[in-house]
Amino acid sequence: MLYEYPGFRNCDSKCDLEIVRSVGRTTLVICTELEDNPGTSVTNAAEIIATHLCQEDPTIDPEGLIWVEHYLERSAGRGQKPYPETWDMVVFTHRNGRTFRRPAWRRVSAEEVQTIRQKIAG
Repeated sequence: MLYEYPGFRNCDSKCDLEIVRSVGRTTLVICTELEDNPGTSVTNAAEIIATHLCQEDPTIDPEGLIWVEHYLERSAGRGQKPYPETWDMVVFTHRNGRTFRRPAWRRVSAEEVQTIRQKIAG
């Protein structure tokens, strides 16, 4: 789903969110950077997006949140080899209620994300 969020200095920003819910309290969110995002990237706004989403949707348990950042293959400029598609698990090392801070990224494979998605979706 298209998700709009306030980027740095409240600039209009947008991303794509895929939300996969389990029967339990786990929610997987795959946050994809859009090529036409006019504002702050999903990398620079990870804690902003996670905080806004969890404050807007009380059905998401912050303790059961799994956050994945996704970039599609994209151009690196004319004559340059394109940047490859990437997937990163994001862990917020500080959380206060539904407010997230201090993200840390770990590169994962598309297969790992698919395995997580399948486990959660049942």
